[in-house]
Amino acid sequence: MKEKHPIVKAIAQFIFFVGRFMLSLRYKVKLSNLDVIDKGRPVLFLPNHQAVVDPMLLVSFIYPHKNVVPVVTSTYYDLPVLNKFFKNWGAVRVSDLEAGSRNVNVLNEIIQSATRAFEHKRSIVIYPSGQIAGQGLERILNKKSAFEIVKNLPDDVQIVGVRISGLWGSMWSKAWTGKSPEFVSSVFKGIGYILVNLVFFSPRRKVSIAFEDITAECRQKAIGADRKEFNSYLEGFYNEKGVEEPSFVKHYFFQQSGRGVPQKNVGVDPASSMISTQKISFPFAIEKGVDKIVAQKLEVNISTFSAESKLVNDLGADSLGIVEIIEEIEKKFKVDTVTEIAGFNRVGDLYLLANGDLQKQVELPPCSFGKQSPFSNYIKVKSLNNIPAQFIERFSSNKYLPFAYDAMLGESTRKDFLLKACVVAEIIKKKCRTERIGIMLPALQSTSLLVMACYLAGKVPVMLNWTVGKKILGYCVKEADIKQIFTATAFVDKIKDKLPTSVIEKLVMMEKEVKNAGFGVKLTGLIKSKLPKILIDPEDCSDIAVILFTSGSESLPKAVPLTHGNIVNDLKSTMDSVNISMNAVLMGILPPFHSFGFSVLSILPLITGVRIAYYPDPTDGKGVVRSIHHTKASLLVTAPSFLKIILSHAHRHELDSIEYVVSGSEALSKDIREHFEHMLPKATMIEGYGITECSPVLSLNPLEKQKEGSVGKVIKNVECRITDLETEQVVENNMEGMICFKGKNVFNGYLNVDLETPFVEIEDEVYYKTGDLGYLDDEGYLFITGRLKRFIKSAGEMISLPFIENILLSRFGEEEEKVLAVEGSDEGKVPQIVLYTTKPIGIKEANECLRENNAPPIAKITRVELLESIPLLGTGKVDYKVLKEMVVDNGNK
Repeated sequence: MKEKHPIVKAIAQFIFFVGRFMLSLRYKVKLSNLDVIDKGRPVLFLPNHQAVVDPMLLVSFIYPHKNVVPVVTSTYYDLPVLNKFFKNWGAVRVSDLEAGSRNVNVLNEIIQSATRAFEHKRSIVIYPSGQIAGQGLERILNKKSAFEIVKNLPDDVQIVGVRISGLWGSMWSKAWTGKSPEFVSSVFKGIGYILVNLVFFSPRRKVSIAFEDITAECRQKAIGADRKEFNSYLEGFYNEKGVEEPSFVKHYFFQQSGRGVPQKNVGVDPASSMISTQKISFPFAIEKGVDKIVAQKLEVNISTFSAESKLVNDLGADSLGIVEIIEEIEKKFKVDTVTEIAGFNRVGDLYLLANGDLQKQVELPPCSFGKQSPFSNYIKVKSLNNIPAQFIERFSSNKYLPFAYDAMLGESTRKDFLLKACVVAEIIKKKCRTERIGIMLPALQSTSLLVMACYLAGKVPVMLNWTVGKKILGYCVKEADIKQIFTATAFVDKIKDKLPTSVIEKLVMMEKEVKNAGFGVKLTGLIKSKLPKILIDPEDCSDIAVILFTSGSESLPKAVPLTHGNIVNDLKSTMDSVNISMNAVLMGILPPFHSFGFSVLSILPLITGVRIAYYPDPTDGKGVVRSIHHTKASLLVTAPSFLKIILSHAHRHELDSIEYVVSGSEALSKDIREHFEHMLPKATMIEGYGITECSPVLSLNPLEKQKEGSVGKVIKNVECRITDLETEQVVENNMEGMICFKGKNVFNGYLNVDLETPFVEIEDEVYYKTGDLGYLDDEGYLFITGRLKRFIKSAGEMISLPFIENILLSRFGEEEEKVLAVEGSDEGKVPQIVLYTTKPIGIKEANECLRENNAPPIAKITRVELLESIPLLGTGKVDYKVLKEMVVDNGNK
C-alpha cells in the first residue's frame, strides 16, 4: 500500500465531498463523539450494519476527520463504475460468499488485508455482523471476522465502536421486504427521487452516528475470553437502546402521508425459506447428519435448534460458516455443488440440500416390473445342472419377459440379456487366452452379464474387491494368477486411486471391446442366441464356477474356488427352505465380490429368471431408496450396515413395495431391527447366516417362526455340528462351541494348498470348521455368539472382543455410522484391549460402562485411540485386520 499521489488524494477528497453533498440531500447526519478518534494512529472501526447505504454515509462523513479504507465484497467492488474508484482508494476486496463464491479462505483474506493496512498506518471499517441487519437489533452471535482481527491486532491500533441509528426502515434496509435491496436499481431509484423533489426539496431522514473508544474492552474479550463472549459484548454495545422500530420517511415532499404503520413483526423474521413450499419431513439420517454438521461448525448445542431455526438470526452463522456447512453436507451426502447460498436461511434448507432436493435428478429409465405379475409359482431351483445349462434352459422360454434393470442400461428382457451374453462370450474367447478372468465391477446388469459370458466362453470369473487397498488387491490378483481384468471406464475413473499399477496394467474396458468387436463376432453371438440349445455346449466349461476371496477382516484374504455344484446345491437348498413368489423383484445392491451378492443376486436370477434390479453403491442410501421406489422391488438382500443406511434415508412410502428383507454377513442389532419394524411394519425380516466357503447360505430364519438373536435354522441338505473347543467332541444343545458344517455346498479347499486346512473330522465325516462360535437350541435354531479369532486370552481366561464391543456400542454407538470398534492382542507380555473410536470417549468412562453392564472384571479397555473414521471393508464390515495391525504396532513401541 504505497502512499497516494497528492492529485489522487485531491480527487478522493472531491469525490467524498460530492458524496456527502448528495447524501445530505436525503440524510441529515449527526456525528457524535468524534473527538474519541485518535488521529495519530490507525483505527479499526466496528459499526453496526442497518442498511446497504450506511458504509457510504459512515466513510463519507468521517473522511474529513479520518482517512478510512473499507472492506468491500466482490459484488460491489467489481461494479464497473465503482471498481476503479475502490482500487485507487485502496479498498480491500474480499470474496462475496453470499453471491456464490466458495472461497472458504475469505476470513484469512480479511485478516491479512487488515494487517497490511495497519502496517501502513491505514484505518479500516469492518462490520462484525457480516451482513445488513434482519431486524431492529444487531445480531452477531457466532460471527468470526471481528473477533479474529481483534485477536491478531497490532498494539498501536485503536478500536472504535460505531452506533448507527435511523436507517432501519429506509429503502436500503431489509425492514419492509426482508431481503437485501439490489444496489444498482436502488441507486437509480434514489436519483429519481431527488430529481422529482427538484433536488433541494427532498424529505430528509435523520441518521445518528455515534463513536466510542472500545479498545480496552475488545482486546480483553478477544484475548481473555472466547468468540461468543466477544460477540456478546459487541451486541450489547450496539443494542444499548433496545429494539429500533422501522421508520418511514416519505420519498416526495408533496406526499400527504408516510407509508403508515408497519405490520406486526415486520423486519423481525426476514429469512425466507426454501423449505416453506417443499417437504417438511426428512429421513432420520438427513436430519441427524445435518444437525451434527451445523452443531460442529457453529459450535452450538445440537438440541437447541430445529428445522425452522434461522442460520443467521438464531444460530449466528455468517456467510463463511454457511459455506463451510454446505461444503461438508455436499461431501457427506454426495450431492451436487450449489452456487447460490443466499437461499440457505434455515436449517431445514440444509435438509433439502442433503436430501438431494436442490439438485436436478437425472430421470431414471422406465421400468415395468411394478406393472407385471406374470408368474404363479415360487422361486425354485429345479435342476442340479451347471449354471450355464440352467441359464440356457430358462432364457430360451418366455423371451420377452423383463428380467434385469439398472439406471445405466434400463430394462432388459431375457432375449436382450441372452443376446448380449452370447456376443460378449465371443469377445472374451477372442480376447482372453487364459482360463481365469478378473471381473471388477459393482452391482450392475453388466456384471452378471460378464459372469454368464465367462461361462459361455468356457472361462472362470474371479470377482475382485477394489475396496481392500492397493496392496491386498494386488495380492489377490497375483494369488489367482489373473492376466486380464474386465471392467468399465466410467467405473475405473471413480476408483483409480485405489488401484495399484500392477492391476491397472491388466484392465480391459468392456464398453470399448463391445464397440470395437467385429461384425463376425457380433453375428456369431447373434446366431448362438437364436439357437442356444443347439449351438452352445454348457458342459464345455470348468467345474469351478467362481473364485471369490474371503473378507480379510482378520487376515489376508483367502482365494475360495466354488464349483457349479457348490453354488447350485446351496441355492436349491436355500429356496427349498423358504417360499418366495416368482413375482418378487430382487433389489441387488451387494457388490458381486461379496459371496451373498454373487450367489443370490447374480446366479439365482440367472438360473431361475426371477427379476432383479441393480444399484451399484450400497452406501448411497438416497440412491438405493429411489431405485427401490422406482422399480417396486419387493425383496432386498443386504447387510445390516447397508440396511441401516437405507432405512435412515427413506420415508415409509418409498419402501412400500418391500415385502422381505434378507439380512446377512454380520449380526443384526436390536436398534436396526426396531428401525426396520417401524419403517416396514408389513415386511418380513429373514435373518440368515453364511460363509464364503459354503457358497454362502447356511441358515435362514423360517417365515413361520423367527427367534430374536438367532440366524435361523440350517437349510435343507446341510448338516451342522457344534464341537467343544478343547476336545472337538460334539456338544449337546444349548452348549456353546465351534460351528461346523457338511454339505454339497461346502467348497473343496482353498486355492493356495499351503494354507492350513479348514476341515475337521467329526464322527468319521469331514466338516468345515467355520471359526465362529455358537450353539443350537432344542428346536434347531442357530445362535452365533462370537468368533474364535476375536478372542484373546488373559490370566488363563478367554475374553470375547465382540462382547465388549457390543456393550460399548449400546452406550456410545450411533445409528448412521460406525463410531467405534474393539480389537486386542495377547501376543505381548500384557494383553491389550484397545477401543478405537471417532468420539471422545475416555478410558475410565468406557470401563465404567463395561462394569455397569456386568462385563467380567478381567474384560477392560487398556487403551483408547481416537480415529477420523473406523476402517471398513467394501462389504460394510469393520476391517479388524487393520485394527489388529495397529494394536500390535503400537504395542511394540
